[in-house]
Amino acid sequence: MAIADIRRARISRSGGVRKPAQRTAYLVRSFKRPEEVDLFRQVYGKAFTLISVYASRSWRTHFLKKAIASTLSSDKSRADEYAAELISIDHDEEGKKLGQKVGKTFPLADFFVTSESRPELEKNLRRLAQLTFGNPYISPSRDEQAMFFAKAAALRSLDLSRQVGAAIVSNDGELLTTGCNEVPRFGGGLYWAGDESVDRDYERGFDSNVGVKREIVKDIFDRLKDKGLLSSETMLKSSEDLSDEALFKNGAYLKDSQVFDVIEFGRAVHAEMAAISQAARAGVRLQDGRLFCTTFPCHICARHIVASGIKEVVFIEPYEKSRAQDLFGDSISVEPVEPSPTSTNFRAFVGVAPRRYLDFFEALDGRKTVDGKIRPLDEQSATPRIKRFVFTYTYAEAFAIDEIPPLREKLDRSPL
Repeated sequence: MAIADIRRARISRSGGVRKPAQRTAYLVRSFKRPEEVDLFRQVYGKAFTLISVYASRSWRTHFLKKAIASTLSSDKSRADEYAAELISIDHDEEGKKLGQKVGKTFPLADFFVTSESRPELEKNLRRLAQLTFGNPYISPSRDEQAMFFAKAAALRSLDLSRQVGAAIVSNDGELLTTGCNEVPRFGGGLYWAGDESVDRDYERGFDSNVGVKREIVKDIFDRLKDKGLLSSETMLKSSEDLSDEALFKNGAYLKDSQVFDVIEFGRAVHAEMAAISQAARAGVRLQDGRLFCTTFPCHICARHIVASGIKEVVFIEPYEKSRAQDLFGDSISVEPVEPSPTSTNFRAFVGVAPRRYLDFFEALDGRKTVDGKIRPLDEQSATPRIKRFVFTYTYAEAFAIDEIPPLREKLDRSPL
């Protein structure tokens, strides 16, 4: 529907003639599901830029409370309650079949910003515009290069759940070590694809963590049945079937239960621990280093990070299940307003996403003239760095919309 609106707006700008209108950027206010992002990338390719805006939970609560309070004619004290309720609704929809999945959509961005400082936000968006229009004199920040290293490390993983990467750099941005989530091998390190007798989860054909979860739930049902605490209808089912219903089938009500956050039974070393272990084998000092990871560290990794002396952690994807703050609040500070000199500071990544690192920073044209001077930069006549023929995505729009018959009928009835 958003693509249909964009096409309708383009036709309207061109006076009703079905031809490309003047050069225009279209802003889509919000994406809530990964499928939406996938469709836009199929249609527009790299001409589409997804910007993910991060705000800490405390900041979101404060912002919502302020906005809600202005709409209440009385009892403004309930603004806190309403703000917390709205955030809970968003969070609870993540696991629903047709609910929003912002948590899965957020890390798919091409560019990340935080919204808590308006001047900083405008500065970063201005830089993105300059990169988009091919400014050849903007180089990566230390953070952008470090996160690129982390993402590159993640791609090595063949874990059955997801790929996670970590990179630890010095305060000057020099790469110290990397790691990914993969099964360890004898002698140190993780399995590589070319090793002899590779025995990762892929080779075994199953995730051991899932198997142990099933065992735990089956054991619980066995004990409940022994005590006669289940309904007569439920007692007729086997504990194996009950555990499968609870974990894997439609309406799996125990799939995300906190009981499975206590400990993991997976064989893979987590990316952060793999990076720290690699440094230990190589004799690399991590004291005062900075760790970049594609996902917020779990509480198990957090304690190793603190123990290794790392002073800062920068992450892309939030991890709601992590108990790092609860368990190690004496040693870590998550999204502090000002960095703490007595804690390991955890903060969200800002800048060009690893997926667009090469697109924005690889030099395409010469930066100097024949007499050795830098080429002058004319921002007024600059064109987008990403080249794409206009007709390709206009045809792709039609293809995407025509696949939805009700939408096609609605558009056919429109005046345009």
